[in-house]
Amino acid sequence: MQHPSVLWFPRLLPKVFVAMALVPLLGVCQTVKETVQKGSPQDQLMSALYVGYFLPSGMRDIGAEEGWRNLKLDASSLLARSPEDTTLKFVVAFADGELARRAKDFRTAEAQFQSASVLNRNFALPYLALAETALDKGDSSSAHGMLYAASIEVPKTVPASFLHLAFTRLGELYERDGKFTDALKAYKSAVEAKPKWLGGRTTLAATYLKLNQAALALPQAQEAIAIAPKDAYANALLGQVQSRLGHHESAVRAFKNAIEIDPGNANYQYMLGLEYESSGKKLDALHCYNAAKLIAERDKSYGELLPNIQQALSRLQ
Repeated sequence: MQHPSVLWFPRLLPKVFVAMALVPLLGVCQTVKETVQKGSPQDQLMSALYVGYFLPSGMRDIGAEEGWRNLKLDASSLLARSPEDTTLKFVVAFADGELARRAKDFRTAEAQFQSASVLNRNFALPYLALAETALDKGDSSSAHGMLYAASIEVPKTVPASFLHLAFTRLGELYERDGKFTDALKAYKSAVEAKPKWLGGRTTLAATYLKLNQAALALPQAQEAIAIAPKDAYANALLGQVQSRLGHHESAVRAFKNAIEIDPGNANYQYMLGLEYESSGKKLDALHCYNAAKLIAERDKSYGELLPNIQQALSRLQ
């Protein structure tokens, strides 16, 4: 019979967190893979839990429910052989909590996350999960206390390989709670933990923009371009920053770079159109708006953008 770590791990990674295949886009894949594959079966299960919970929002939900079920199954199988193993109990409780939260069974979710917290009282993960559950329920006051506790425990208890992702997750939850200053602090910590991580730089730049601090956003956006000059989103974000600062030519150049990299993105065409319109170049703006409209009409994912495009065309026609 195979060793348990051989049994569960090949099943877990392909089926569980399919998002791992996308992690190279964020510059963390190799580190995460090496961390997940190290140590005992318990260590590997904990690393898989980190992967599932800490990946950024756009990637976190890929195959998520199946992933949490498989994670629970793997931990439960090992727990049957080692019934006193605290780490395995923690993984089972946390996975049960996450499955319940996703099913909007908030009472069960809170009970399971609290059980996980009892198993490891000085650990950030249950605090983060309880905060997220509270936000899902609309209970901001409870969420704030849990996030404060998580902010203390994240640097103490999260492994270095996942620290930048943990700080980013903390920042996302602070944003949901409307605490943008706290979110900014968390995003700064994410960048300090992994300075050459593209996702950290773009998130920090975008948050500065939300706080109307374009001058502080600029070096972060520029660093993002230095890290990944061919990243379309980073170029578009730089364009937004330059536009906010009134640097018209630099903004146009950045938006054009984004479009060259990703010509099928209606948002980038629309943003370039706005930049042209603001500087009085109506024909150039019309060209961009029409290009954005054609893309948005073909691709239903741009449904929310289409009315804005129509309004822009109406202003110029």
